[in-house]
Amino acid sequence: MDDWWTRNKAHVENSGVVPVTQVCITTIKGHQNAYEDRYLESRKKVHDMLRVLGSAEPYSMDVSSWFARLCRLLPELLLTAKTLGRSRQKMLRMLTKRCNLRKEDAVQLLQRIDSKEDRF
Repeated sequence: MDDWWTRNKAHVENSGVVPVTQVCITTIKGHQNAYEDRYLESRKKVHDMLRVLGSAEPYSMDVSSWFARLCRLLPELLLTAKTLGRSRQKMLRMLTKRCNLRKEDAVQLLQRIDSKEDRF
């Protein structure tokens, strides 16, 4: 099973995917359990990988930076320009009425959405 990764690693990474780790697995037991040994080995590999990854230090990000990034991208992802446009007044109303943010917090959030310091 593991030779698949050896043969395909360069292709995967050239496609822009750079995994933290990898395991090659068999996900079915097959007809009349023809691949049961590989399946059980694969199950152990996945459990071991998750145990290792789960014991690592978790990724952490400042909540307000994360939320500002999310809000910056949401209009592009979910709403058309006609629906929301780039009208700050509409966004301010949405944040205060629908999200129940205080006006000061909504204004600060809109400023962070426009700022370049929270960009990827």
